[in-house]
Amino acid sequence: MEFKEITSKVNKFWSKKMFKRLGAAMLVGTMIAGGACYAHEQRDHAKAEARAAIIRQQAAEKNMVLIDEARVKTLAAKAIGLDESKITFHSIKLKCGDKHDQTADFKPIYKVKCHANGIKYGLRLDAVTGDLINVDC
Repeated sequence: MEFKEITSKVNKFWSKKMFKRLGAAMLVGTMIAGGACYAHEQRDHAKAEARAAIIRQQAAEKNMVLIDEARVKTLAAKAIGLDESKITFHSIKLKCGDKHDQTADFKPIYKVKCHANGIKYGLRLDAVTGDLINVDC
C-alpha cells in the first residue's frame, strides 16, 4: 500500500462523525461512572449514619453523654492550633474505640478528617470528654 492509500483509509475512519460518536460514548461513560461514584458515596454515608445511631444508642444505655459535632470542630481546631474558619472539614465520624480489640470497654470516639494550609489532618477525639487521642498530619 502506498502512503496516500493508508492516509485516505485513516482519514475515512477518523472522520467528524467518528469523533462525535467517540465524544458521545465518553460522555455516557463519564455519566455512568459519576452516577456509580455518587451511589457508592451515598451508601457509605448511610452506613456511617447507621453505625453512629447504634453507638449513640449504646452510649445512652450506658448513661454517657456524647459531645456534638460543633464541639468536635472547635476541639479539632484547638488541637491543630488554627481558627475553625480556616479549616476545611471533610468528615466527622462517630466510631467505637479500637475495633481490633474486642475485649476493650465501649469507648466512642470521633474520627475527624480535615485540611488547612495545604496539610491534611486526621484526628481522634474521645466522644465523651473531648480529649484528643491522637493527630496525624
